[in-house]
Amino acid sequence: APAVVARLPSRALHPGNSFDMVISAKLTATATAFTLRLDHPDSLVILSFSVDSSLWTGSASITARASASVSYAIPPNNRADLPSSFADEQPLITARFWVVSGTTAVGPQAIRLQVNFLSDITESTVLPQN
Repeated sequence: APAVVARLPSRALHPGNSFDMVISAKLTATATAFTLRLDHPDSLVILSFSVDSSLWTGSASITARASASVSYAIPPNNRADLPSSFADEQPLITARFWVVSGTTAVGPQAIRLQVNFLSDITESTVLPQN
């Protein structure tokens, strides 16, 4: 089944720590567009987002104090050299977080990832599934 996977540190995170959340796709065909929403507790701050800018174009925005939306696509003219699929996971985006000073330790399970849209190289909408 198609999936979007978020890789997080398994350790407890303490005030002043920063960490990366690596978001990847597990699909039968290469992903070419996605829209995601991240919700997190007030004890975390999103510092940045990073994508492979040689492939993806789009934007990421903090939509509220504890929420962010990202939307990226690989333009058709950048798809010629793409593999038709990835053997394991295809990297989509990395979010860097910081644990706010003066808060208690937080577990990475406190972050909620919602996939609003995901399509692949065949122009099929993979998620949401109808």
